[in-house]
Amino acid sequence: MKGLTTLATIITPEDGTDHNVDLFLAGGITNCPDWQTEVAHMLTRLDINIANPRRPYGLEKTGDEAARQIAWEHEMLERAAVTMFWFPAGATQPIALLELGRKMTQDRPLIVGTDPNYERSFDVRQQLWLERREKPYHHLPDTALEAAEACYRLKGKWLPADAAVHIMKQGLSEN
Repeated sequence: MKGLTTLATIITPEDGTDHNVDLFLAGGITNCPDWQTEVAHMLTRLDINIANPRRPYGLEKTGDEAARQIAWEHEMLERAAVTMFWFPAGATQPIALLELGRKMTQDRPLIVGTDPNYERSFDVRQQLWLERREKPYHHLPDTALEAAEACYRLKGKWLPADAAVHIMKQGLSEN
C-alpha cells in the first residue's frame, strides 16, 4: 500500500521470549489458513508488539523443536497484555481450545472470534459466556479491531481512526 507506515513489531518464535508483548495471536495453526499474517497486515499501522506463533515452515508434532515452540507459546501467552483467539473453520484445534480454557480464567483482556462455520463455535460461545459473560466475534477484521482497541486502551490511548479504517479495509480486501 502506497505511503503505508509500518509501526507494528512482529515477534516470532525465532526472536525468543525477551520482548514486551502487547498482543498474542492465539488459535489454530495446524491445518488452518494463515490468518495470523492477515491480522498482522491489518494491524501494521499500529504501534504494538504482536507475538505470532506461526512459523513460515512446518513443524514436527514431537521433539526438541516442538518442545521449544510449545514453551515459547506458553511464555508469550503469559506475557501478553491482550490475547486474541481466532478459530477458523476446517479444523478442531484442540491445543488452541486448551489454551483458551486457560486464558478464560485469567483477569486479562481476551478477544475471541470464531468463523461462523467453525465446528466448535457453539462450544466456544457457551464456555466464553459462562466464564466471562462475553460473546465471540464472527468476522476476523472485527476480532482484530477489538484486539487492537484493547491494546490501546491498556496504554491509555485511543486507537487512531485511520488505523481502524485500515483494519476494516484490509479485512474487506481479504474476502
